[in-house]
Amino acid sequence: MPSLRRLIGLASCAGTLMAATACGPKAVSHVDERAVEESLIRSADQSCQRAAQSKTAERMINCYTQNALWIIPHMPPAKGHDAILTAWRDLFLQSSFALTWRTTEIIAAHSGEIGYSLCTYRLTARFKNSKQPITDQGDGLAVWKRQPDGKWKMAADVLSSNPPASNASTR
Repeated sequence: MPSLRRLIGLASCAGTLMAATACGPKAVSHVDERAVEESLIRSADQSCQRAAQSKTAERMINCYTQNALWIIPHMPPAKGHDAILTAWRDLFLQSSFALTWRTTEIIAAHSGEIGYSLCTYRLTARFKNSKQPITDQGDGLAVWKRQPDGKWKMAADVLSSNPPASNASTR
């Protein structure tokens, strides 16, 4: 028969082990979902590319949150659905309009609530102060936000020109 001293020792060890487990780092009860979320962002990005190729502003606006910000070279920033929709309509009406981009990186936060994507782009359009179409290329950054329905939409979409080096730098 176990001695009382041994039972107390075992109970004490068990209690210490349970307390250490309860107070120590928690075992991760969920798998890191970033790869899944990044895949969903990539899918949303590809859907936006198809919308841009269709030249349908009503499809394109589905890529943005209600209060999104859209900044592209040669145009004033567009804030919110109405302004972004108007800007896309204006671009899509142009026969010279063409836009392509290649997504180079997608990162989702550990929280699964927000992420970003980086791209390179090429845009051809006639802007307000140009008589002929301008072809612009550069880099882009989109900030993606997961919506309550689980879909990903852009909260910010920013393109930045990479103009050719000026002759002044070669003198």
